[in-house]
This record gives sequence, C-alpha cells and structure tokens, in this order.
Amino acid sequence: MPTIASFENIDIKMQKEGGAQHKKPHIHAYYNEHTASFDIESGDKIVGEFPTRETRLVQGWIELQRDELNRGWQTLKEGGAWFTIAGLRR
Repeated sequence: MPTIASFENIDIKMQKEGGAQHKKPHIHAYYNEHTASFDIESGDKIVGEFPTRETRLVQGWIELQRDELNRGWQTLKEGGAWFTIAGLRR
C-alpha cells in the first residue's frame, strides 16, 4: 500500500484492493507504532489507536483535502493509477 501523503511523521496510505471492508472511502494513517483508519467524509477514526495530537492533525488534513481524497478513492476503485496529495505545511 503506497504512501499518498506524509506530514509530521505521519504516513497516509490508501488501499487499492476492494472487498466489503473497503466500500466506504477511508485512509490508513501510520505514526510510529500506531495505526488507524479514518473515514474521508466525516474524518472520524474508524478503527485503531492513534495519539490525540496526531488524530487532530489527520482529521484537519482530511478536511482540507477531502475533495482530492474522494477523487483519488474513485480513481483507485476504477483501477486507476496511484496518486500523491500534499501534506500539512507549517
């Protein structure tokens, strides 16, 4: 699963494979030993453990990049190419 964005030592990935667990648009976030999945539409954490500060960063980034994330999700769902999205900037 390639990284589509990185910021503040957080890697954001999106899985291309289908299946029941991948019907709802979401991203996978990785920070040190922590892993969580976040819903693209709401920004809510779906599953996993993630520190509070990093959860807020991911949720803020999702809000800023929601349209691009949805386009990327659709592209991958249709068998299109991987993509990258800008991370948060200070």
